[in-house]
Amino acid sequence: MMASPGRYRQVQSLAAFFLRFLPNRGGWLYRLPPPLSGWTRSRDFPPLAAEPFHARFHRLKSTGNGPYKVGEKHQETQTQEDEPLQGGLVVRFQEELERVDGEFVQCSSEELPYKVADFLASIEAAQILGWGEQSPEFNSIAYHLREAGIQILEAAIPRSEDGNVQYETLVGLDQAPAGLTTCLAGLADTGTVILPSGAGQSNLTSLLPRTHLVILRAKDIYPTFDHWIRAGGREAIASSSQLTLITGPSRTADIEMILTLGVHGPERLVIFTLD
Repeated sequence: MMASPGRYRQVQSLAAFFLRFLPNRGGWLYRLPPPLSGWTRSRDFPPLAAEPFHARFHRLKSTGNGPYKVGEKHQETQTQEDEPLQGGLVVRFQEELERVDGEFVQCSSEELPYKVADFLASIEAAQILGWGEQSPEFNSIAYHLREAGIQILEAAIPRSEDGNVQYETLVGLDQAPAGLTTCLAGLADTGTVILPSGAGQSNLTSLLPRTHLVILRAKDIYPTFDHWIRAGGREAIASSSQLTLITGPSRTADIEMILTLGVHGPERLVIFTLD
């Protein structure tokens, strides 16, 4: 079956047809006959697509209903219809962020340091991880937090003389309950924030603590990733060692299909959005 694409497609279509008659919950099969019953004893089995991917792709391509035509270049210009009002983007961003269990706080530049300080007080954070000197908003927060007695640790991992990572330092950074970063942009269609990486911008700040705080300016929210690319994202990609796209707190459902937050990263993501 696997040696022939034609046979593979036929078997997939037949299997998808017959699997419809087995016990299921929302299409997911919770009981399969032996020897596949070993799978469904511990987790549900995903439904098979009645139409293979290649068939769907060619059908959409031929009817012109696909997202892009093969060989078609993206338009570099934006019409007024392509650019929603910024207020609407903020609302959409908030909706999508909260849909994936993120938290949204809207405030002015003057309110920002106090909002962040109040949040850190609510989780009893005496120290946090933070980036080096960044935007005026970030630097204002850092100054205010230091005045309030909150220590800001830069997530830098030194190496010993033999080149090994000093794990004692990493363990010390792991004690910080929160990390504070800025971001390059927000994407309204998914509630995603885009973080750069480079000198003074360690990924540990956004990955290691249980809570990640992000400063996002409303004017940096774009409808989609494609809009951001056309508005200058290419230059940001070229000037950064890497980018991290974050959509909500860390989550997984690998274990018995039970959704769990905070397994591979922060369990809370809080976006402070500046008017």
